[in-house]
Amino acid sequence: MPLHLPHLRSVINSDGAAIFDAEQGTLTTLNATGAMLWRGIEQGHSKEQLLQSLADATQLPEEQLRLDIEEFLEQLTAQHLITSE
Repeated sequence: MPLHLPHLRSVINSDGAAIFDAEQGTLTTLNATGAMLWRGIEQGHSKEQLLQSLADATQLPEEQLRLDIEEFLEQLTAQHLITSE
């Protein structure tokens, strides 16, 4: 399960999200889909829960969504916005 880090502050609305990293002094913006996934990450959802939420919202094939979520999580990890246990 991905973990968001305590030094992050985020603002989420229907248009997307902004994530401020106080340690790095960076601001990352996400589109509405990314914001939905970020909200799930903040709530401690597993990858499978993120997948189910996205599948319910988009009605797209789970196989493609699984790849998209993996890529999204890799990007967040590379930006030091999440870490794995």
